[in-house]
Amino acid sequence: MGVAPSLILKSSFEDIQSYIQNNDDTFLINTLPTGQQSCLIKNTVPYNDEERLLNAMINERMFDKCIIIYGLNTNDTTVYTKYNQIKSHGFSKVYLYLGGLFEWLCLQDIYGDENFPTTSRLIDIYKMRPQSSMNIKYIS
Repeated sequence: MGVAPSLILKSSFEDIQSYIQNNDDTFLINTLPTGQQSCLIKNTVPYNDEERLLNAMINERMFDKCIIIYGLNTNDTTVYTKYNQIKSHGFSKVYLYLGGLFEWLCLQDIYGDENFPTTSRLIDIYKMRPQSSMNIKYIS
């Protein structure tokens, strides 16, 4: 995967809450498929603006901006690919929110929209859950 997991900077939901409240120089990027972009964590960069934004940051040598990447859930490995891609362009403050959208939606369900805002309301958060990897039958 490029970088050893212990060397990857991690972000918590509290970091994202702080970013949303303070609207500081942090960028929130997701790795969800294009067909699943209707419900995102508030202030996530729209997927169709991501490339333009990153290119502008590269051209202006803004490599010290904070970037938080999240995926669907804890088993979503696409965040590591995106992390390595962004780091390879010279960005130094790249973090992963490993709980992903699923953790955020679970917290939203418990603590409310005010504390865990999203771009829209998703009724069935269960379909965002991580798939079981221990109960797979390889030989039947």
